[in-house]
Amino acid sequence: MDVRKRGRRRTAQPPTPADERGIVGFEVLPFLVLVFMVGTLMFAQSWAVLDAKSATTAAARQAARTFVEQSG
Repeated sequence: MDVRKRGRRRTAQPPTPADERGIVGFEVLPFLVLVFMVGTLMFAQSWAVLDAKSATTAAARQAARTFVEQSG
């Protein structure tokens, strides 16, 4: 006895709205972590440059003040 289920054939379904929006999957998380880390490192480097510039300016000002006070 041959038993076959009768019903519709499965066909390709149109994309759902969630598929069209392109919801981020799990495989993108390492990339996002990498982007966050690079951004943090760039921010820290910029902060260090500004801090060094500020310290250099303050040291030059103090050296000039000391030189003028000793000369006078």
